[in-house]
Amino acid sequence: MAMQESFRFGAVEVRTAQRQVRVDGRPAAIGARAFDVLLMLLEHRDRVVSKDELIGKVWEGLVVEENNLQVQISTLRKLLGAGAIATIPARGYRLVAAPERPDPPQAADIEIETAGGAPASPLPRPRTPFVGRAREKRQAMTHLGDGPLLTLIGIGGSGKTRLALEVAREAQPSFPDGVAFVDLAAVGDPQDVAVMVANALSIREMPGTPVLQLLQQGIHTSRRLLVLDNCEQLLEPVATLVDALLGHCDELCVLVTSREALGIAGEQVQPVGALELARAEDVAALRDCDAVKLFVDRARLVDPDFQVDERNAAALHDVCRRLDGIPLALELAAARLNVLSVDQLRARLDDRFRLLSGGRRALPRQQTLDAVVRWSYEHLNAAEQRLLQRLSVFSGGTTIEAAVFVSAADASEHEIIEQLSSLAAKSLIGLNSDGQEPRHGMLETVRLFALERLDENARAGEARDLHLAFFAQRAETLIAHPDPRVRSSADAALDADRDNLIAALRYGAHGGTATQAWRLAQALDGCWETFGLCELEYSLTEAMLAATGPGLEGATRAMALRAAHKAALHTGRYRRVMQLAEEHLELSRALDDQGEEFGALRGIAFAALALNDAPRAWSHVESMEALCADRPERARIVRHVKAETLRALGHLDEAESLFRQNLDEAVDNGTQRVVLHGSVCLALIALARPDLDSARTWTERAIEVRARSDQGVYGVAHILLICAALQAADQDWQAAARLHGAAEAHLQRTGQRIEPIDMAPLEPFLSQARAALAADAHAKAYEEGRALDDRSIVLLAADCLPRSQHRP
Repeated sequence: MAMQESFRFGAVEVRTAQRQVRVDGRPAAIGARAFDVLLMLLEHRDRVVSKDELIGKVWEGLVVEENNLQVQISTLRKLLGAGAIATIPARGYRLVAAPERPDPPQAADIEIETAGGAPASPLPRPRTPFVGRAREKRQAMTHLGDGPLLTLIGIGGSGKTRLALEVAREAQPSFPDGVAFVDLAAVGDPQDVAVMVANALSIREMPGTPVLQLLQQGIHTSRRLLVLDNCEQLLEPVATLVDALLGHCDELCVLVTSREALGIAGEQVQPVGALELARAEDVAALRDCDAVKLFVDRARLVDPDFQVDERNAAALHDVCRRLDGIPLALELAAARLNVLSVDQLRARLDDRFRLLSGGRRALPRQQTLDAVVRWSYEHLNAAEQRLLQRLSVFSGGTTIEAAVFVSAADASEHEIIEQLSSLAAKSLIGLNSDGQEPRHGMLETVRLFALERLDENARAGEARDLHLAFFAQRAETLIAHPDPRVRSSADAALDADRDNLIAALRYGAHGGTATQAWRLAQALDGCWETFGLCELEYSLTEAMLAATGPGLEGATRAMALRAAHKAALHTGRYRRVMQLAEEHLELSRALDDQGEEFGALRGIAFAALALNDAPRAWSHVESMEALCADRPERARIVRHVKAETLRALGHLDEAESLFRQNLDEAVDNGTQRVVLHGSVCLALIALARPDLDSARTWTERAIEVRARSDQGVYGVAHILLICAALQAADQDWQAAARLHGAAEAHLQRTGQRIEPIDMAPLEPFLSQARAALAADAHAKAYEEGRALDDRSIVLLAADCLPRSQHRP
């Protein structure tokens, strides 16, 4: 039976030749399978069409379940009406709605509605206020003035559409022929793009004339803004259409939103990223930043009394940070305040993809946070999906070198670079060039989604093992580098990968390769104080020891014990240090490993000093000296341990001589950390004498070393306490109390400890300040110091010191 070209079912028109369905004259989104089912039912509308017949024709050559057909029938019923297609039990389906032939199209001149400059397709009116993005809005307005095409790109849910609508609304006066808005989210057929644009501009079709030609003729001289929204699934047809329109329409401007740029000549691309977030400590600034303002605005839809205060500021900051400042994620999270507090919301963000879902009236790909990210992920090719999974093991970003190391089993370096470029173009990763070398990173929400996909992969363990191996190798290389300048800056270089190092060690505590994990832990020995993460170091090494220790033997167990007792020393757990170091010493001697034996003796000596047993420390110093032949680095460590022991025994002149020797060597070879530590030790010796001028001079030198080299938080607490003692010596009791409070707060934040031997010369001065001030006055000044952040406390210390006229 010959098929007529078109049928009408009320407001629905089916054009068979063009494979197009229209509702009220506008194209409707319908999949190819559903259209094929409809054609079969139309062609055989005089009889029942069996399920086997439909499946055999529509899914020719494929094996599919019957529910695939049921899905397409359901789609058609939603389009044509619930009673349009009848189900004949055990037989099949029949089209029962009676189609009518539509009126023939009328030839007419090309028309475009421009009444009073009003837009033919009005801008959608948002239901909620537009919040923030003032800078991005100004930037977009500038771009529109500079060129005819601007594309706003960003991950799904980043607020591209809302920003585009605000820009279009503000730009309307500049476009006397109007602003037209076209949402392409539901368009599946590339041929419908031009038709949707024509409909938005109220351009009537003419039989025999291509739609593109009608568009070009209709808006040839119009000063008009065309907004094309959600173009990512139709990049090629949108790019082709926009290129053709801009080539013929000199006064046309086009504003596009997409997850990826169109890639045509003259396109200006503006990323739409995370909403700005202020620091948690500044509640006033936090209230005024874009991320929190959006969260609060949407939270008040479910809780009109919601506000930011001291009680919820930290939790709210954490929620906004962990959700990457993605507007959709923040809106979905705020909606959960109808049943959760901000603290309860924060506690559940590890399960964010199940927690954050939206209303059923939203587009399917915007109903949940999972759907937003899944849509982008599923539009990657297989190689890009594999790379994104591998990159998800990196926490805090990665370099090209690390990405290639972890992904080399899947692709060559050239292929990985190409895939990274593609992921960046699709807004799934970003590039940060602020540090020493460029780093590629992804939003935490994207990373967690990709990590879930990796965990579904049989090769997940391989990716994590390679991640651990890379950072173990990198840490060892930097710490043991032959160039002292590289060694001196190793802490700063590794600090850029702090999150990766922690993630690698956590994996080492839960199934990673034990040898690699302990290599990394051992290499990072001196870094944790710089990072201000000594408590974390201790908890990680203890967890690794519990998980891997019972099965470790030989050199690997010796390495594990050494890393563990160093971590315990950093947190002041001296009896634990002694326990682990003694076991380490016994094992290293059994292995005849002098390097491990030296490390064990060092641990015991420091623990003995902290436990006020200087004679025992001295006996181990002598054992250490016997292992120093032709080992300059070991000789420096022995001098340091010996100097500390002499200081504990009260032999200050001999101790000072050894500290100066180490410091002079460090100055010669550029080891800034040793210079800093030596300056602090000499200041403490000067206080013990007391020689206040020398103490000030050495403290000034310590502050200068920190100012010109990146030492993280290392030495900060010592400097603050020495300055507090010097202020007490000058009888500035309030300044002394303030510095003391700042030091204690800093120690608490970083998990560091001040060794008893270091507190001994400080305590008399600090006690003087406590005794000289009334209790409430001392408490007030002390709390003022505790309230200071790490950015200002060293400057405070420097300001307290008069400049010396000499250098030691």
